[in-house]
Amino acid sequence: MQRALAHTLSRKLLAITSGTHTHDQLTTVVRVSQALSIACLHARHIPTVLKDSHGLSIPDMAMDCIAELFEQDRNGRLVQLCAYFDGIPLESCSDEEALVHLRRLVFSKTYNGLFRFYNEADPTLGKVLRNIKLAVQSLNNFEELDICGEPSIVPSACTPLRHLPPADRETLERSLAASLSGRQAIPSMLAQLSCYLRGQRLHSRIVSLIDVAVVFRALYTRPLLLPALVESGSEQTLQMDIENILQQVHREAQRAAEKAYVSKGKMSSELMDVYFRVIDEGLRARFIAFDGADFSLFAALCTAMPGLTRAEYGKKHRARLEYLSRQTHKRVRDRLCTS
Repeated sequence: MQRALAHTLSRKLLAITSGTHTHDQLTTVVRVSQALSIACLHARHIPTVLKDSHGLSIPDMAMDCIAELFEQDRNGRLVQLCAYFDGIPLESCSDEEALVHLRRLVFSKTYNGLFRFYNEADPTLGKVLRNIKLAVQSLNNFEELDICGEPSIVPSACTPLRHLPPADRETLERSLAASLSGRQAIPSMLAQLSCYLRGQRLHSRIVSLIDVAVVFRALYTRPLLLPALVESGSEQTLQMDIENILQQVHREAQRAAEKAYVSKGKMSSELMDVYFRVIDEGLRARFIAFDGADFSLFAALCTAMPGLTRAEYGKKHRARLEYLSRQTHKRVRDRLCTS
């Protein structure tokens, strides 16, 4: 099967990157990519609810995941394929090596598509997944890995036991259920996951991000003993945890800043209030709305101070506002570590 997929693949990819490919060559690469994506999806045991919510078969889901790989610019250049393979010496690659490179790219696109499908089918699961990614990046108690294109994590500074098979979702959920009530915040759940993985030697310590999110989601939504928590729902519980942390940190950080600046006459209390409204907006964009990558302190300050120019911002506000924002974000990350 692999030999059939790889037949003259390097030559076809080289033609695509050079812009000399034929329609048949491109069609073949599309079919190979779809076959790889289908294999990836079958290996993930896609739940029925995910298929039903989108009305797509596995082949359709695979094509949806990889479609952007074959988008063309005005000149007919397949931008993403070219950008990826321009960095690979296809002239000296065997067909099998070219297939390995294409598989990595296709699997990465497929897992990205799966994240999107899960988020659309179950927004709460999407929020859990984003919280896991945020906590992993903030706490550094896990290392992020790319296993054949699949985003995965492994506890930091321990032997990953790569030679052992990965744990399935049922094993992870059963092993964590005794120590987790479904009330903990994501950082606490990751800490328990790390303890479990480090303490066992039956399977690999590397786990898929998707599997971790599905397991945490299941722990949040299983029947709980506390009625109030059942009524609040997992998504609300997650958001309340972060909301409370943001409010506490906001108050603490503003009090510390007022002591350092306002009490010494370096800044008016009115301007300090404006700064912290902007900082709070940035915190919520990152930790609640999860679109903080596009947040701009300058744009937010312009909304609070109409008519502010870029030059004025750079001269009078940028240094202090960015410093206070960094310090406040650090307080939030530190609080997440201990929550």
